[in-house]
Amino acid sequence: MGLGRRMRTGRPRIDQTKLDKAISLYLGGASLEDIESISGIGHSTIYRELDKRGIPKRSKKASR
Repeated sequence: MGLGRRMRTGRPRIDQTKLDKAISLYLGGASLEDIESISGIGHSTIYRELDKRGIPKRSKKASR
């Protein structure tokens, strides 16, 4: 019995528009805590996207 379609497993994909907004907030100087609460995207995802885009991470002192 073939179902014809396979169920997608794993986490749902993150909306690219939300991710772009989170990165622009980061580049604008917003703290990771603020970005997480505004966008709903976790800090590890934000850091992974920063690495992917070649954007350097701020030091903890710079974000305060």
